[in-house]
Amino acid sequence: RTPARPQRLVPRRIHRVTDYIRANLDGDLAISELAAQAGLSSFHFARVFRRETGETPHQYVSRLRLEEAARLLLATDQTVLQIAIAVGFENASHFSVQFKRGYGVTPLAYRLRG
Repeated sequence: RTPARPQRLVPRRIHRVTDYIRANLDGDLAISELAAQAGLSSFHFARVFRRETGETPHQYVSRLRLEEAARLLLATDQTVLQIAIAVGFENASHFSVQFKRGYGVTPLAYRLRG
């Protein structure tokens, strides 16, 4: 059996990173940390990640954080601040701005429309 081609390793490495992101949404998730999870340089990782997912690492992390926040807004009675922190935002106002940009309404309005 021949060794795995480097091209075949990439999707597996990126999948490992996306699993890591999902498990650590509340963490820092710096590009250097994600690249280290994939065993690649930051530059190479960013290029490969975008090729494999269609999004930059930052876009991917942001989208997952907002999706999880939307789910928590409807499924729990946690405050907006608790949810913001749980999905990796440092404060409620930055979270609210990002949420409104992504969903067109504030987190509270999203919950009320529920």
